[in-house]
Parts: sequence; C-alpha cells; structure tokens
Amino acid sequence: MRGAAVFSSFIGVFIGNHGSTSRATLCFAQPNVGKAAHEHPTIKLTYFDFEGRAEKVRLALVLSGVVFEDNRLPLSTWSQAKETITLSKVPVMTIDGIEVTQSSAMLRYIGSLSPCPLYPEDPWSRLRVDEILGIADDIDA
Repeated sequence: MRGAAVFSSFIGVFIGNHGSTSRATLCFAQPNVGKAAHEHPTIKLTYFDFEGRAEKVRLALVLSGVVFEDNRLPLSTWSQAKETITLSKVPVMTIDGIEVTQSSAMLRYIGSLSPCPLYPEDPWSRLRVDEILGIADDIDA
C-alpha cells in the first residue's frame, strides 16, 4: 500500500501543477482502432482481491475517468485462473481484447488516455513521472 500511497500523492501534485490538455500518442497499432477519438477502449483489470501491484493502476484509471472492469480474483481460484492468463502473472489489463502485463506500462498507457493526461508529452516531465513510478516500484518490492 505504501507504493500506491506515494503514487496517489504524486498524481495529486502532478495534476495541480501540470494542467496540460495535450495527449500522448502511440506510434504503433492501438487496440481501439475503429473507435471514435473521444471513446476510451474497453478495459478489464485482473488482479487478486487486495491492493498490491494493481492498486496504482486502479487509482490511475479512476483519476483519468476511464471506465473499467475491476476483475478481482480470490486467491483460492488462482491455480485455475493462471492457466488462462498471459505469462501466468497478474496484474493483467485487457484492452479491447488484448492482454497487457507490467503495471508500469499500464500506468503510462492509462496516463495518456485522459484529456488532462497523467503522463505528459514533454521529455523532462515524463522523466520525472518515470522517476516517481520507479520509486513506487521500489517501495512495492
């Protein structure tokens, strides 16, 4: 939880100090091809029924205003569920049917979805956000 708290505190400061309305773009195929630019992709986040590594992803989704399915797995079902999950690891985020792993990658993607992005376009600000994400990962480890 400490990592999620650090991340949440940083996001609050970042939003207050960086009110940019520009959006980051990806340079390769996106899962939501064919959807209108203003439509968010369909997202399902799968993790255990506790905070852990997925909590910072949940917080970013909520802060970005992105509607998502919060699929919480009871630990008792993990041995069966892992057979159907990419790399047998969670969290996993399914974006328009495509599974993505790695919570830091999820955070960067989600951060680019909001009209007031949590993940900025300019390199210096991205570096500072990546620094905070690294600190949160270190705390979680």
